[in-house]
Amino acid sequence: QHLSNSGASVTKRDLWGKRRFAYEIDHLSEGYYSVLSFQSDPGTVSEVDRMLTLADEVIRHKIVKIGD
Repeated sequence: QHLSNSGASVTKRDLWGKRRFAYEIDHLSEGYYSVLSFQSDPGTVSEVDRMLTLADEVIRHKIVKIGD
């Protein structure tokens, strides 16, 4: 929802479900994993990164640029 509001286009959604972490993070040992592929301009990527950093429900995130 937030991605499309920011002008990004979600191309793929892969929900892995609840999994055990390799090590405890913030006193948590498991969480829900998901992989999203999206296309957007660089400014939108920065905004998405900021939103994920501030979201309390997101333990860790990583944004990877694929191709050009």
